[in-house]
Amino acid sequence: MEPLKENIIKEYSARVEIENESERDRDLRVHIPRKWIQKYIQPRDEVLDAGGGTGLNAMMMATLCRQVFLMDLTPAILAKAKENIAHTANISLSLGDVQNIPFSSETFHLTVCLGDAISYVLDRRKQAFDELVRVTRQNGILIIGCNSKYGFIRRKLAENDVTGALEIYRTSQARCVMGPKTHLYTVAEGHRYLQERGCRILSTSSTLTFVDSDKDIPDNEWEELISHELAHSREAEWLGGEHLIFIARKM
Repeated sequence: MEPLKENIIKEYSARVEIENESERDRDLRVHIPRKWIQKYIQPRDEVLDAGGGTGLNAMMMATLCRQVFLMDLTPAILAKAKENIAHTANISLSLGDVQNIPFSSETFHLTVCLGDAISYVLDRRKQAFDELVRVTRQNGILIIGCNSKYGFIRRKLAENDVTGALEIYRTSQARCVMGPKTHLYTVAEGHRYLQERGCRILSTSSTLTFVDSDKDIPDNEWEELISHELAHSREAEWLGGEHLIFIARKM
C-alpha cells in the first residue's frame, strides 16, 4: 500500500469515535455543506458520498433521494458507518479511494466529496478530480469540499505565526489537525480542475466565514449564523474560510 494511504488509514482508524462525534457536532464545517446538498439533491437521485466517513451525511441524504453509495478509504470508519446506518435501507457501503473510484462511468446524479479527501491526495489531485467527474452523469451535480490555502494562511496569521503563513503561501501545503499532509486549494485552482473536465461552476462558497471558531456561539444565535454564512459565503470578499465548497454541473 502507498505510504500516504497507509498513513491516512492509520490516523483515521485511531480516531473513529472522534470523527463520528465531529459529524454530530454543531459545526459550520459540517452544517454548511449539508445545506448545499439539501438544495441540489433530488428524490430520484443515486448519490455517491465519496470519503463519506461514519455515515451521518449519508443518512441525511438517504431521506431525500433514492439511493446513497457511501465510499471510504478506512475500514474502521466503514465499520462505524455500518453501525450508524443499520436501520437505513437505501445506503450501500464500499471500500474505495477517490483516486480510483470502484464504480462505472456516469453512474451518479449527484457526487459529493466533502471533508479532506480531495486535499489528502496531494499531487494526485488531478486524478481524483478525473474520477469524481467520470462517475457523475451528464448534467449531474458535483459538490466538492477541500481545504483552503488562504483560510489556512489567515489562521496562521491569527496565531501570529508569520513564518508558518509564508510557508503555506509558498508550498500550498500544511498538516491538518490529525497529522497527514494536506494540499490547500485556491478558488481559481478548484475552478480550473472542474472546468478542464467539462464542468460548469454553479457556486463557490467557504466556511468558516464570519467567525474563527463556532464552538462558543450561543444557541439562540446559531441559526442566524448559518443564515448569514449561506447568504454571504459565496461573495468573493468572503471566500477566506478554512474550507472551500465547489458546486458544479457536468456538461
